[in-house]
Amino acid sequence: MPPSTADLDPETPAVQDILGGTCPLAPMQICLLWAARQEKIISPLAFTVYVAAHEVKFWRCKTEPGETYRYTPYGFQRADVNRLLPDVPAAKIAKAFDELEAIHLLTIADTGIWFAETLNEVSVNERVKQRALTMFNQLHPDTRDKLIKIPRRLLKLIIQCGRRIVRTATLFGLLLTTMLTKRTTRYEGYKGCCKAEWIGKLFGVNAKRVNLERAKLIEEGWFTRERILMLTLAFSTFLFLYLSFRLIETF
Repeated sequence: MPPSTADLDPETPAVQDILGGTCPLAPMQICLLWAARQEKIISPLAFTVYVAAHEVKFWRCKTEPGETYRYTPYGFQRADVNRLLPDVPAAKIAKAFDELEAIHLLTIADTGIWFAETLNEVSVNERVKQRALTMFNQLHPDTRDKLIKIPRRLLKLIIQCGRRIVRTATLFGLLLTTMLTKRTTRYEGYKGCCKAEWIGKLFGVNAKRVNLERAKLIEEGWFTRERILMLTLAFSTFLFLYLSFRLIETF
């Protein structure tokens, strides 16, 4: 049986502590998916279908309230994804699945689904693998091997992004730096620092547009700015200017 994110150790208690639950993804999975899209190995729709398949896997795994969460799905049907993309013809969704299976980004057998987690599992050219590896190496070495917990609400938001590639990149970038399972499992404990320039470089998109999208996401209530971080940045800027002026006065 192929390996799967469903089989990865979540490193957290089975209880879903975020409203609506979360889907665990490995950073390399995001890198592989993004590289395949940017190198035009898969279509934008196949990209969306891949994300939707993770959401379907989640609610195929869920159990009754109070019971232990299952990381192996009870079942999976391609048609389940049609419910998340009601405006897309079923034939196009089926074709998108074929694209993903052709390069082994995901594998469907009977009622199970598995997602590739390493470079060796996918059947793509070296250019795609190198791009994915370059992205992976830009992540922090202490956390890039840790799972990220993507809230289902944000997973659905990514599905709705469609061809808005900068918005999708901004969402993934923020999630990579704030939703690490290494951090506290308390909802209010998910925090992180993330520059628009870093997201722009990592995903190969315009940093100024990332800044605008980040502002929109904050305005829409998906993320909030931490006041302590803002004060720290302000103090650091003030200290730098003060020392600069003192240095000038010295000379």
